[in-house]
Amino acid sequence: MYIWVVLATFIVALYSFNLSHRADMKEMLTLPQAEAVIGKMITQQRGAKKYVEGHSPQYNGQDVVSYFPGELTPEVDLKNYLPYGFINNREQGDYRTLIYCLDKNDATRATQLPGCGNNMVSCCSDPNSANYIVTFGCIPRKWRNVRTGKPRPEFYKALHRIAVDGTETGYAEYLDEEEFSDSRNVHNSKMAIRARNINLISIPQFIVEGKLAGVEYSFSDICGDNRKDEDGQMLSYGCDKCLVYISPVY
Repeated sequence: MYIWVVLATFIVALYSFNLSHRADMKEMLTLPQAEAVIGKMITQQRGAKKYVEGHSPQYNGQDVVSYFPGELTPEVDLKNYLPYGFINNREQGDYRTLIYCLDKNDATRATQLPGCGNNMVSCCSDPNSANYIVTFGCIPRKWRNVRTGKPRPEFYKALHRIAVDGTETGYAEYLDEEEFSDSRNVHNSKMAIRARNINLISIPQFIVEGKLAGVEYSFSDICGDNRKDEDGQMLSYGCDKCLVYISPVY
């Protein structure tokens, strides 16, 4: 009897190799995996928004903001603003969240406000400060097209489904000469955010090329101008394609 059970199991296993894949296999497996990757970044960015809101005059009991340019770590700064059990391992390529406070009078947003290292009053309180929350990280190779290096269709679809306010969310890419002159490139930036329904949302220039003091890796080190060495080779911490979520702070 036992032999017949084993034999039947073996025959069923062989037969299963001839079954066609489900038509909704991507919907069942691939999309949820992509959504998990994107959802982690969205969750961290939303936690950072809550942090900034909690350190604004409306809630901090002060006349000025009490946040500074630099990195917001999930383990310390965002601990009380993220869901219980949220895990971010930056050493394994998870996301980083930074606050930038740039000079609003510089049309290209290429300069940081002076005095940002002063621990007394944050330069982010300056009326001339244009403040941004930026969360970013590498797009895993499995979600990129082998030929173009750009995200695969299912990644776009997952991004569209997860990022409801998707105008600020997508992958970062350098602009070509024609796009650089496009009227939508409001900061005359060399880099923009793209997604399925987004052609060009310019990334402020300082974020692309500048480095924040006291931060191990800024956006420029991982996704921007400083990710390659003098010979054009990608550094160990650099990314070919980055997923990025940028939120202006009003």
